[in-house]
This record gives sequence, C-alpha cells and structure tokens, in this order.
Amino acid sequence: MRIFHRCTRRLRFCSALLLPGLLLLLAGCAAKVEPIFFPSPPAPPRVQLLTSFYNEGSLRNNAMLTFLLGDEYSGSFSKAYGLAFHNGQLYIADSGKASQGLGIVDFEKHKIEYVQTGLSKPINVSIDTDGTTYVCDLGEDQLPGIAVFDAGHHFIRRMTLDTASGFYPTSSLIIGDELLVADPKNNLIHVLDKQTGAQLKTFGADDQLGWPTHLSPTPDGNILITETGAQTLRLYSADGQVRSRIGQPGDRAGTFARPKATAVDHDGNIYVVDVAFQNVQILNQEGKSLMYFGAAPGGQALTMPAGIAITYDRMDIFQPYAAPDFTLEYVIAVSSQGGIANSSKITLYGFGKAAGYDYTIPEQSTEQ
Repeated sequence: MRIFHRCTRRLRFCSALLLPGLLLLLAGCAAKVEPIFFPSPPAPPRVQLLTSFYNEGSLRNNAMLTFLLGDEYSGSFSKAYGLAFHNGQLYIADSGKASQGLGIVDFEKHKIEYVQTGLSKPINVSIDTDGTTYVCDLGEDQLPGIAVFDAGHHFIRRMTLDTASGFYPTSSLIIGDELLVADPKNNLIHVLDKQTGAQLKTFGADDQLGWPTHLSPTPDGNILITETGAQTLRLYSADGQVRSRIGQPGDRAGTFARPKATAVDHDGNIYVVDVAFQNVQILNQEGKSLMYFGAAPGGQALTMPAGIAITYDRMDIFQPYAAPDFTLEYVIAVSSQGGIANSSKITLYGFGKAAGYDYTIPEQSTEQ
C-alpha cells in the first residue's frame, strides 16, 4: 500500500511537470480539428456539433487536467435523461445511482449546481415561466411522483397519485394552470392541477396509447406524445382529442425503432430522439423526414440518447462554441445514457447557417 501511494505521488508530480507541455500539445491539436456539420457536404450545413460534457470539469474544457490529477470522472452524470432549458440554463434529470439529482448547468459561468433534496430517481423535468420546476421522479425510497421546486431550486412539495396499478410519471408538460403527466405504466395522460396536484381528468384510455413516455408542446397549442411502445408519435389537442399519428415502426427515414423523446422548434419541425438509431431525426409537421444528426467521424456522438431540449435564448453564450462562419439560430441539447467509464454525457448541437451557402434552395429529404 505504501509503495502504491509513493507511485501515485510520483505520477501526480510527473503529471504536474508534463502538464504545460501537454496543454500546449492539446491546444495545437485542437486548432486542427475540423468542425462537424450535418448534413454532410456538399449539402449546406444546418447543424453543428458544438461540444459534449459529462461533469463540471469537462464543461470547463479541462478534462485532461482532471485526468492527469486522477479525478477525471468525479461528479459525473451517471444516467442523464430528461432535459429542459430555462433562461439560458440547462436542467438535467439524472436517475443514475451515482448522482440521482437535478443538474442545473450555467454555461456563462461554467458551473453546475446539483439539487438532490426531495429526489430519489428523477427522470424528467419541466419549468414554468416563473421558474417553478416540476421533476418527474420514479422513486426508490418513496412513491413515484412529481417533485416541485421554486425558482430558487428549493423543494416545495411532492405530488403523487393513488392509482390501481401505480403512478409512473415519466414526463410532464405545463399548460396554463394544468400539469399534464405521461404515465406509460397505465397508458394514460393525467391532467393535474399544477398547484395542488389534484387530478382533474385523464385521456388516452380509449386511444390505445402505446407506452407514452414523453410530452412536447407545439407552436399551435397541440401536444405531441412519444409512444415508445408503439414506435410512433401521436398529436393531441390541448383538451385531449387525437389530431393525427406521425410516423410508424421501421428502419428508414420517417420511421422509428425506439423513440424516447421529442422537441418541437418554432417552425413546428419535430426532433425525435431514437435510441435504436442513436440519432436525432428532424421531421416536418406532416412527418416527412428532413434530415438527421448524431453520428460523427470516429464513432457515435450519441450513445443511448434519451432526452432532448431546444433553446433560442442567450445565443451570445453558445455562439463561441460554433465555427467562425456559422451563425446559430438555436441550440439543441441531447442526453446520452451511455458514455465514457459509465458516465452520461450531454451533447450540444447548434442549428444555423454558414456563410457562402445558398439556403433559398429547398432542402431534400435525407434517407437513412
């Protein structure tokens, strides 16, 4: 044991001596790294892979420093799932046993705040306009429910339901004074009073929902439901009426194998995370596949992707991550439950336009 400690101290001492040279070497290598765009050339670039991180150290771009000091994976996300943006910050629900909390990423300060009070197995998160945060928590030492936090991230209360087969909340969506909750175990959408947690009604029982796992709002006031079991998406009105079905099971563009979550941009385009394809597919409102992203040279940029969120706020914070001639319009965050040394990672992509390309030409559907 003493020999081991002496070797460790010598290794850290040598690391400290080698660190300046290694950092210079890494800086030189980083300067030669070409940005990764989707779709592939010669098509005009629309999405750029901006960065990935798995803890505060990697967020600050000093992953090599923590590696040399022997603490590379400390404080890492272990099973990141649901994501939500609010005021330029990213909220991450992490259900892994090594973390089991809510991570709040401040990109401007390169800091991550962790909230664990009242949580035992958080899986998803939604945030109201006033900053009130609702976390879907499947519970390990308490009943599954919705943990509610104020704008200062202080625990307020826990809302749960007494159902015959158990309450299994995997996603929530705030609409006015109501909180809609996806419950795949009961194949239902519960509508709760967001203040009291009282159940107002349910819908989906007569529509043969197939394991609804995620809820997303659309610009026209509808609700997009990810049906992981049925390998499809379902569009509902805000009052719980079926509008349409989008996609079907398959292995080609416009079909799904294991959809986990969705996000909808301001134009109504739908971003679908598919853990089987290990990518994100972009569809228009009619379900036509426009393009996809996720794979990168040298391997998959996404590994078991699970959650997704879009933000239009504070592009001044994210623009420095982009290539000099690529202007961001919005940023897409995707969580991966697989990663390095059993840690989860968050990958940021930027949607925008590059100088020197003609974007007036209609985009063609990208086949997988």
